[in-house]
Amino acid sequence: MDVEERIIQALKNGGPRLASVSPNQLESLQEGVFHLHTDPPYFLKWIPEDDHRGNNELRVNQVVLSKANIPVPRLIFMIKLAGATLAGWEWLEGTDLRYWHREWLPQAFAALAGFHAEQRHAGRVESLITHCVFDTVRQLLESELAFLCAGLEEAVRQKAVEAFNLLEAGYPTRVHGDAHPGNIH
Repeated sequence: MDVEERIIQALKNGGPRLASVSPNQLESLQEGVFHLHTDPPYFLKWIPEDDHRGNNELRVNQVVLSKANIPVPRLIFMIKLAGATLAGWEWLEGTDLRYWHREWLPQAFAALAGFHAEQRHAGRVESLITHCVFDTVRQLLESELAFLCAGLEEAVRQKAVEAFNLLEAGYPTRVHGDAHPGNIH
């Protein structure tokens, strides 16, 4: 049975009232990532048990993001299966700020600043945007600011830099990289 068949079977057996879901409602977005066209719609991830980043994302969503005051999609359900977990988030229409509406990056960085200020812990933090590991949140944000603002007009880049400079960062956090400006709606 392939992954898509396993997803449909899992949704019928353990999903949030999705007994009548059909394969034509499942749209593959990239490997292991799907849009489930139901009412309500869901963003699905197939996370193998040996996928450390994916499993960390689930832990962060359960422990940190469930209590955070940051506008990211909420984790709605998790279905444990042999060798993998199927996770479903609310589907929010919008755009990934890494690719569209980049002029909104200053506001996104300001929202992330508040989130990181609430999540001060000892440890290192990894960016899933650049896949680099940093000793401090400030280093992570400086790197992502440079990466995300590359090619922007100077006025928009300067607003993002000004928002970044307001951050009281400097404390490493153990936050999975999915809490990034691309996921803020």
